[in-house]
Amino acid sequence: CVELEDVSILRNLGLLRSDLNVGLERNDLETYGSVVDRGINLAPESFGTKAVLLQRCREFASKAGFSIRVATNSFRKMKKEGNARYECKVLNGQQQLTPGTTPSCPFFITVYGIRDEWKVTKMCIAHDHYRHVGFQGDSFVEGDLATSGLRQHNRDMSFATIRGIVEREMLPAYSDDWASVKGKAILEFLLSKNIESNRQTASRIKRQLTDVLQGNMEESYQKLESYLSVVATENPGSHYGFEKHSNGVFKRASCLKALQTCRRIIGLDGTHLKKEMNKRGVFLLATAKDLNGHLIVFGLGLVDQEDGLNWRCTCKKPSVDLVESPGNLHFYRTDRRMARSECEKDYDFYSSKLADTRPQAAEYLRKIMKEHWVTYAFSETYEQPTYDEVTSNLSESANQWLGNACRSAYPMNAFEQYFVKVVELFASRRKETTRLIKNVGELQHSNTDGACAKDGETDASSSISYDQLAPFHKDNLKKMLAVSKSLKILPCLSGQYMVRFTDVSQRLDHVHLWRTVNLVEKECTCRRWQDTKFSCIHALKAAVYHGMHITELFDWDNHTSVTYRSTYFHQFVP
Repeated sequence: CVELEDVSILRNLGLLRSDLNVGLERNDLETYGSVVDRGINLAPESFGTKAVLLQRCREFASKAGFSIRVATNSFRKMKKEGNARYECKVLNGQQQLTPGTTPSCPFFITVYGIRDEWKVTKMCIAHDHYRHVGFQGDSFVEGDLATSGLRQHNRDMSFATIRGIVEREMLPAYSDDWASVKGKAILEFLLSKNIESNRQTASRIKRQLTDVLQGNMEESYQKLESYLSVVATENPGSHYGFEKHSNGVFKRASCLKALQTCRRIIGLDGTHLKKEMNKRGVFLLATAKDLNGHLIVFGLGLVDQEDGLNWRCTCKKPSVDLVESPGNLHFYRTDRRMARSECEKDYDFYSSKLADTRPQAAEYLRKIMKEHWVTYAFSETYEQPTYDEVTSNLSESANQWLGNACRSAYPMNAFEQYFVKVVELFASRRKETTRLIKNVGELQHSNTDGACAKDGETDASSSISYDQLAPFHKDNLKKMLAVSKSLKILPCLSGQYMVRFTDVSQRLDHVHLWRTVNLVEKECTCRRWQDTKFSCIHALKAAVYHGMHITELFDWDNHTSVTYRSTYFHQFVP
């Protein structure tokens, strides 16, 4: 049958001239529903490309309630001419006008083009089936009804329309993390709208919307230098470096916000970029920890590859800035350089254990000089503390904090996201430290409970307020005081004690049955006192017995919440 409304739609879409009529004589099946004009264009005007003409035909099919497919398609490149034939697509659930007949819809549109001028040469708009099927949504009914295994989705929609739906309805929910959205998620979203697509279309949509959010990649490189300059100018104490080749091509960039109250150790690590940026370089991260054990990625560099030259360039300015600061001595540590063995026997013991289960790993570690990664050997060689840090606690944690969205963004957007993360981090920590100080108030060391110490001990710990310490150190100190009750102490020399565990089950990790403490030199054979710049459990027990105030075991003021707050006192503007 032919519906007269279809003729009006064709004329409105510019596919049929007003002077042409559709054959409506039912007795002549060859001409019924057909339109032809001896090869002359049936449309009022020619079309610039075949894609435009195909899209116009699809619009007609969508408004008329059916779908079309490309039945034939050819193009002769030498002559710059081609033709195509579009036919009606058989859809799931489609019913014939005559029940029981085989689907054989007579509808077609033939087009021809030469030298970028495409025209409609012939068409038949008759159908042998009911229309307006194939776009079925969920039924609004109550009860548990079985869902059909053959879903009906709209497969005849232009890319621009599909992209518009994703941009309007899906993108706002993922604008901050669009880079992490996978093509599968886009396809599932489209299916929820009863639109069926493919992986290529989803990938194209994501790539185009990424450009909408981030802008052009080349422009991002060009704007990066001026952006870093503005950020450094607006935030005194920040520094940046930017290098270009002689032809002006971007080489590397880095940025630093010096933090003067962090632990005196810096973790350096490289992290690969993601998505389209994967083969365009790596990020070099400079990481530290504040007094409460929180991670701070204070330096970010974008380089073509991770090598010694780029590391020296990235670290050159931070090194000068930190060393010139009074009282500061930061030591750079790279990944795979830390392990917690406190003596040679510790190392041999753990090495033998590893060799039993992972012989190849043990053999690999034997080839690495111990002073490069074992705590006791490192301390003896470089005379620097490690603050009990290992790769998984410092360098590798920075990658997770940076996130895939930042690692897959274009250069300028990546640095902007990094700066925003810094702002959010500082604001959150500033609020946290302000609340801590408010709770502490101006408490003095007034927690004396009058309890008598046993075995000649003077309970010096009762005269201080642990609440003044940063939460990390407060919890650590309270834990050690609780465990220290199972320790026995023996005086050796003046200011020197031997500390033993009486309850082996209460031993902390990496602590042997005995250790020697020298309160005068502030040393313990467990090395944790020297390595963490904070009291170890043996020194704490010896200090309580000796009558030494616990605040004398370490730099008390440098571990308080007030100092912790000063780390985040200065604001940062991205």
